[in-house]
Amino acid sequence: MPHTADAERSRTCPYCRREFRRLDHLQRHVRLHTHEKPSACHCGEAFTRRDLLRRHQRIAHQDRPVAPTPTIPSLLAQQQQSDNHPSLSTIHNAVPEALDLSYPLEDFTSFIDNMGLALDPDSLLNLDSLLPERERVFNASQAENDSTKTPRPEYDEDPKPTAVYMPLLRITEKQHTKILQALAPFQHLLPNFTLPSRESLTRFLNAWFDGVYVHMPFMHGPSFHPDQQPVELILAMAAAGAQHRYEHRKGRLLFYAAKTIFQERQRWKEADAMNGHQFASLTPVTADLDATRPSATDDIRCLLNLMIFATWQRDPGFVRDACDWQSLLVRLLRESGLVETNIPNSATLGWQPWLHRELDRRVKLFAFSLLNLQSIAYNLPPILPSSEMNLRLPCTCNEWRTIDETHWKQVRHDLRHEQPFFQDALGYFLQQSNAPSALTPTPSPAAHLILIHGLLHRILLTRQAFICSPVPQVEIFEAALHRWTSTWQLAPESSLDPLNPNGPIPFTSTALLGLAYTRLHLDLGPCRALATRDARKIADALVHSEPLVRCPGLLSGLLHATHALSIPVKLGVEFVSRSQGFVWSIQHALCGMEFAVLVSKWLHAVGRSQQEAYPLEEHETRLLNWIRRIVEEGRASLDDDGPVSDHLDCYQLAYFVVTLWARIMRGNAQWPFLDIIGQSLDLYASALTGASLDRGE
Repeated sequence: MPHTADAERSRTCPYCRREFRRLDHLQRHVRLHTHEKPSACHCGEAFTRRDLLRRHQRIAHQDRPVAPTPTIPSLLAQQQQSDNHPSLSTIHNAVPEALDLSYPLEDFTSFIDNMGLALDPDSLLNLDSLLPERERVFNASQAENDSTKTPRPEYDEDPKPTAVYMPLLRITEKQHTKILQALAPFQHLLPNFTLPSRESLTRFLNAWFDGVYVHMPFMHGPSFHPDQQPVELILAMAAAGAQHRYEHRKGRLLFYAAKTIFQERQRWKEADAMNGHQFASLTPVTADLDATRPSATDDIRCLLNLMIFATWQRDPGFVRDACDWQSLLVRLLRESGLVETNIPNSATLGWQPWLHRELDRRVKLFAFSLLNLQSIAYNLPPILPSSEMNLRLPCTCNEWRTIDETHWKQVRHDLRHEQPFFQDALGYFLQQSNAPSALTPTPSPAAHLILIHGLLHRILLTRQAFICSPVPQVEIFEAALHRWTSTWQLAPESSLDPLNPNGPIPFTSTALLGLAYTRLHLDLGPCRALATRDARKIADALVHSEPLVRCPGLLSGLLHATHALSIPVKLGVEFVSRSQGFVWSIQHALCGMEFAVLVSKWLHAVGRSQQEAYPLEEHETRLLNWIRRIVEEGRASLDDDGPVSDHLDCYQLAYFVVTLWARIMRGNAQWPFLDIIGQSLDLYASALTGASLDRGE
């Protein structure tokens, strides 16, 4: 059957323009807008899908009472009306459909629907999509045409939400010579440094766009010209790119060169400010040779790249550098402006002025997200209050993909609203009453990533202000996370597919959502010692952290943590571990570590309850079976594991949950930080087993 435009549009949501690969997925999604429940039971209950109806009939009409199915936020009102210590059964009715574990490895669609998310199961099976999108586009073009010309994207009046296009960069001899000239004034500070060859720089910069850009798109690929950027920025990007190409020695050399040049420029600027002169007047030689003097935004870009490289290295000295630079980064951000005022209508701007503004706000917002990640990783107090920022959130994927004025105008022709401001969106999520039904317009995937960082930022501040667990006003944060989830689901590009053609940002955002739920009830911040880079110390800190107490509030975090493990298990633990093809990122490593500890502590708490003959709630039993099936499948996928037992107790399950996460992260040769987390989890699992034996468990 020929592919037609009508067939394509038949899988497009008429409400939010989100596209689906299968018609049944579209139909299920549309019911979220229409609230239609076509599958009705003779008892009067109605459901959005047939499988939910069948499940209801199997459970409810076998002499078991049927309870209404409120959403998770509606439980907040129930809890406020109950006493201060609700029983575990309080939350059971929130997701009875979601926890039917008859088919626990079927992508957990019921759970995902109840949480307001959506997953296309077919997408996980397309292993060809593990190639970077740029490489797939390039290879396809080469197959159709023997020409070695870099392909240009095609666009029409209705651009489809495909991956952000990034042409393969090629450093020319002229560009390489210009970068060498820009390096010349600093050569006396770098006596042993040699600029990599044109081929090496090409490889490293392409690796930056393949590895860093997809998670933090604060530079615009189609308009990127290496010879028009400050030399220290090019070297900092190349350092991270070399890391992604496993050329660690070159990466370190490039990092130190970029760091030296950046610090020298800062010294010049400080001296210039003290003497009251212009920057060029103090350095006439540099002004002649380096025509691309760094702007304030360029300085932020360079420092952000340096911090990305240093934050995740093995050597604690790099970590100290990254943390020491926090205050400088915040100063540069404040000096460049964190509040947008008197913004002209984008319709009156051309593509270039619009792009300049978008790049300026993106680098500031992603700098905020990196500072937040450092706070999460190293238990640092948030240094930049979110209340200081009020920038417009990042634009939509379609706008960000534009490559010239004509393309940009076509994309913006039907755009009715600009993205909301950071404070307006965050205020919508956190307001306690009289909240509007929806946030308009729906934030873009990059905006959702920034906003979940904003909510995590507030949770971290509350954690450090009040030493207690759970955090005060937990209901407000839970309601905010639910609102975030609802708006995430409405974004056309949102997907739980880690191989999403729009990039991994929507998937990464949901990992951080799970981390936010976890941090509401389990604060591992002070209990990880990640800054030591010593796997033994990290494991010991985790072992001696406070035990977990079963409570209804844990359910959301446990569901997200379990689902997070199910995805690499579905793809194959060995495949993910060895290829790192799972669009993996540092954010996932941080979240995975806390998910592993959360689930293991919960399993130990359940094991103790079973030993004491304390009955489990029904949803706990179902979740336990769910975890058991995931562990069995995960162990079966390991090449070097022994026979798989189907009679694992809670303590054995806890051990294998942690070791599966460790196996996923072990052997990561790109970023040593991930390998350290894997080693730490292995030691933590072994220590938990020994502690259980010592107690006779």
